[in-house]
Amino acid sequence: MAQNGWEAIRDAFNEIYADSLENTQQFGTLIGWQLGGPDPLDSFRVYDGGDFWHIVGFGLSELFEKQSENQEVSGYGLEFTFKLLKAGCNDEQQEIKTVISIMQDLARLTFEEGEIFLPFEYIYTGQQHGFDSEEQSQLTGFITVPEPKLESLQTPFGKLIFVELVGGDGRGITGDYAGAVAGTGALRSFGHRCDGFAAWQFGIGRRRDDE
Repeated sequence: MAQNGWEAIRDAFNEIYADSLENTQQFGTLIGWQLGGPDPLDSFRVYDGGDFWHIVGFGLSELFEKQSENQEVSGYGLEFTFKLLKAGCNDEQQEIKTVISIMQDLARLTFEEGEIFLPFEYIYTGQQHGFDSEEQSQLTGFITVPEPKLESLQTPFGKLIFVELVGGDGRGITGDYAGAVAGTGALRSFGHRCDGFAAWQFGIGRRRDDE
């Protein structure tokens, strides 16, 4: 049984990817946020999903001790995930690091400004170039959806949800998807349309649909 939040998240995804666990990669933060470092997320685990890498962030929830007063929710109540298609990546390791940087930037907004990124939001940046390391993709922002492999998890420090970042271009994010986010009845079809982006996901943003 998991003794803390970090172990609970690790164990849950280890079970999902039990058949390819030997290919799992782990990345850590050199200087933690609490020690004055620039990156709020503590670590990342990258699971081999066959034709994609599944990147899971650790740090928006409470990992090693309970600090918040809310006993029902762990930390900010969420963690980010991201699926990166292997095909089309000239340098997989560099693209994984790019995604990690994106997650850190978003988490920094949460830690510094209280921005909470929940499912079915869109984040638009106005970027003209893609957010992949070579700036060659069409994807300049993203939408958020529940992580299909694991929507939520109960840990020793409370419950959290997993929010998957799904890349999209500015036109899609500000057009059809924005309308889908706004209408509760359209959320199911919105979620299905997201599946088309799952093959290649890049994006970062600082605006939400309620701004």
